[in-house]
Amino acid sequence: MLEDRGYQSVAVEQVLAAWSDGDVNVCLSMPTGSGKTATAARVAAGVRAEGGRAAFLTDRLSLLSQTAVTMQSAGLTTAVVQADRTETASLDTADVLICSSQTLQARGWMPDDLGVQLGIIDECHGDRLVTRQWLATPHVMLGLTATPLARWMTEGEPVPWHRLIQPLTTRDAINAGWLLEPLFRADIPDPTESLEERPAGVGGDWSDQQAESIMSPYLDAIVTTWQRVIAMHEKDGGLGGFDAPTIVQACSIHHAEKLAEAFTLRTGRQWIAVTADTGQDASERAVAAFRAGEVAGLCSVAKLSIGFDAPEAMVLLSARPTNRILTWVQLVGRVMRVPQRGIPRAVVLDCAGNGHRHAGRLHRFWSNGAAWPLGRPEARDPSTAAPPEAGAVQPCPDHPTIVQPPGSSVCVVCHQPLKPLEPPKARQVWKDAIEPEELGRSVIALARNRLLRGDDPERVTKWARMQVKTLTGRWPSRSWPVIGPPDPFAVEKPHPVVARLIRQNLKHWQDWQTMDPEDRPSEPPAERIALAETA
Repeated sequence: MLEDRGYQSVAVEQVLAAWSDGDVNVCLSMPTGSGKTATAARVAAGVRAEGGRAAFLTDRLSLLSQTAVTMQSAGLTTAVVQADRTETASLDTADVLICSSQTLQARGWMPDDLGVQLGIIDECHGDRLVTRQWLATPHVMLGLTATPLARWMTEGEPVPWHRLIQPLTTRDAINAGWLLEPLFRADIPDPTESLEERPAGVGGDWSDQQAESIMSPYLDAIVTTWQRVIAMHEKDGGLGGFDAPTIVQACSIHHAEKLAEAFTLRTGRQWIAVTADTGQDASERAVAAFRAGEVAGLCSVAKLSIGFDAPEAMVLLSARPTNRILTWVQLVGRVMRVPQRGIPRAVVLDCAGNGHRHAGRLHRFWSNGAAWPLGRPEARDPSTAAPPEAGAVQPCPDHPTIVQPPGSSVCVVCHQPLKPLEPPKARQVWKDAIEPEELGRSVIALARNRLLRGDDPERVTKWARMQVKTLTGRWPSRSWPVIGPPDPFAVEKPHPVVARLIRQNLKHWQDWQTMDPEDRPSEPPAERIALAETA
């Protein structure tokens, strides 16, 4: 029998109410370790009681057996749909089909092909083709995720997900004792602070090659830092000599293998790299050995970041920088489950600056959950931003990357007094008024400079119109601008204020481009001028 937690029953009622209201595609967001699959099993049992059947979609092969056990605990019969392992004899009779998303996509199977009325999509924040195909059907869908932070979930026409249900926040789960609140430590300075090269990976993040180049010089320092924190007394933020089971986020397959080799050599215990090159059977054996205490740590790139369920993991060692808050929330969640043995404490040992980079957003999400439509609060104009959450405090001067719990009066490591955060200041906008004619002349002068450099005339015209829209908030007339052939002997200088603001807005746009698409606002921030009133 499944353990009955009060919020799970509330979640089931809210899901059923949403379907009754006509919201067919419902996203259920619950913190890592709070029983999303068990809650989905209750929903599936209700559908089965009405004569329907369900399909559970996951892209993690390691979760097929685990999910089947949870469904069976709710009194449901199951059958697996995964390549050659597909249990054909049970497809027409099982209450719940446990499906590999990859297999469904390869075979083009939809709900009607499987004879199911409900689709349960695990880790539904992932933008996968099979997910979009199933969401486009008239069948009811239930998405499960701890991080409903992907922008695609609320964009497009029609909107993929119709309603977000959050029966409890991560902070609620921590306060109730369902999850551990980790201690964030950063004993290595952020290696990305002095970088001049922009992130070149997907979604404004660092690529594997860039990340490994950044972190490779710190290989020995990472191992040394882990050993020091393990040996450190608990009151100082350590683990008092307890050889805590650790998972490591690496930059690449090569980096994961080098870290596993270094940890094994220095600690005298076995550490294993679990990567895309590791076969499924080998991965399952490594995780089983880790859970049994036979392996001290697992080093991975992304294979352990989502869906990895091992309450024994007590330390997350982050050795890869990331700009993606979704990735960071998922990673931290790997060590927040209450352990079945050992010291009931979780530590995030941050060697890549992620704790400081995402501290505000992480705790806002923990306290408030997600809000649709999505958008990163601090990426908006500070003049319209909400005030800091109640109890938010400034970082400790000596431990700036350690996240302090809201309401703290002293640092959790050194016990220095902490100050509350001040409200954000409004963006400074140039107040000097400029005549509309002067604005037009200045933009055209800059456009002619672009023509002199050989730019395409049609592209320059579009650029000029966009500058007026960015600087004033409205488009110019359809007939503007009229840009004649450039005369290199008739140099016209633009108004310095217009030129300065265009340069600044270009920088804002470049910064916006490199942000994580899942976090950035729909439009880049822009500083505008005040047009003088004409008589």
